[in-house]
Amino acid sequence: MTSTLLIIVLSVLVPLGITAAILWGVWKKVLGPLRAQQQEQQQLLRIGVSCAARVLQYQETGMKVSMGAQDSYSLKLLLEVMPPGMPPYQVETVALVSVLAAPRIQPGCVVTVRYDPANPRRVAMEAAYPPG
Repeated sequence: MTSTLLIIVLSVLVPLGITAAILWGVWKKVLGPLRAQQQEQQQLLRIGVSCAARVLQYQETGMKVSMGAQDSYSLKLLLEVMPPGMPPYQVETVALVSVLAAPRIQPGCVVTVRYDPANPRRVAMEAAYPPG
């Protein structure tokens, strides 16, 4: 009876352990860096200096993120950041953009970004406006 119980327990615990290890690996590899990126973006939105930037290029990364009822696309953007009193400069960044706002992100459109005054290459996108 004891060996049968042990076999039953192991037949349940081993697959659960393997599943937990796989989920942990996915978390560390995919969701962990995404969460760190989101935290960095949120920090920049709090402490960064606001300015305009023109979208020069964009590319979908192929990742779609669902947060509650809102779906967002991950976009890789090449921006020309135009801080007041400084020469414009180009920077590449990745931004999560809501599915509803994504069609507005086109080359030529102007977006509002916040940049880190200590490291102007760190930017976070605030809002997007149509070209023109």
